[in-house]
Amino acid sequence: MNAKLIICILSLFLFLNYSSNENPSSTDPAVYSSYLNNLKEQELELIEIRKGRFIDGIEVVKTLYEKLLDLDHHYTSQRISQDIETISNPLSYGEFNSSMEQIKNSVKSKKYLNLPQSLDNNPFVSLGFTLVSSVFGNDNKNERKEHIEKVSCILDMTIQLHSDLKLIYHETEIMKNSSESILNECEKLFANVVNTVDFRRDIKECRKNDGWEDLQGKIDLYFEDRKEAIGKNHSVKTAKSLSDDIDIDFSINRITYFLENYEEFITRSERQYEKFASIINRYEINSGCAEALPKEFTQLKADIDSVTDKFRNAYKLSELNGSKLKNMLYGAQ
Repeated sequence: MNAKLIICILSLFLFLNYSSNENPSSTDPAVYSSYLNNLKEQELELIEIRKGRFIDGIEVVKTLYEKLLDLDHHYTSQRISQDIETISNPLSYGEFNSSMEQIKNSVKSKKYLNLPQSLDNNPFVSLGFTLVSSVFGNDNKNERKEHIEKVSCILDMTIQLHSDLKLIYHETEIMKNSSESILNECEKLFANVVNTVDFRRDIKECRKNDGWEDLQGKIDLYFEDRKEAIGKNHSVKTAKSLSDDIDIDFSINRITYFLENYEEFITRSERQYEKFASIINRYEINSGCAEALPKEFTQLKADIDSVTDKFRNAYKLSELNGSKLKNMLYGAQ
């Protein structure tokens, strides 16, 4: 007898022996019935675990949605565009206007030549004309120099601010679009997940009209039907039950994948706002005329610091990193 034939015979023997141990139907009907009941009890426990995981998954989606709504409200209500226009305009600075007036009043030639109103309202043209004309000023030279230095300092600072604030504005717009996109994805995720239990209302409607009780009713009904099906069937697993298991597990996996994308987005946004804060703080530390900065600058700095703190704390998922997340992934112990 060759070796291959011996191996085949041994494999067949082991398989038949394993099948006999796993399925005792070939020995005693009573033993088989007890064995089948035990399997059904185990399957009922697994269904209950899946139900708990599914419910915890929906709670995770609801938590994420609330955080994204808060973030969307922040981007919708922000005034960064208006603040940039104000902060980067020299005419918004009291010291700039005051020093310009002092320089203009000292210019002898002003009675011979006046700028048109449209040009005089342009800070850069008006400044250039005034500085050239100030050579002929009739006031104290040291005072005139002091005013010119203040004007130059503010002008230099606003030119730099304009460039940096435009960068902040454009990057914030990108983040705003990303926030809207991930909010839409969260709404689609909820719809796809609850569709598993034949629930058709979207998360906006549930939130507005308190549809969570109706959703819980659908979940209870879905899993009770699965339990009843096990009691009626002669076997534990059917094609339908396997398909249902896959649907639930797939929904939970989708939530997990979205959770990872959300955390990545929040971490990336936190780093962006830390960069914005660094840019803003640089002006307070290094600028020789930082005390002249308008109130809009202070407000912008406060807003950036506040949002940075939110990305660092409020938008993070610390409340999900404990039992709720573990229960969703592995089931309650």
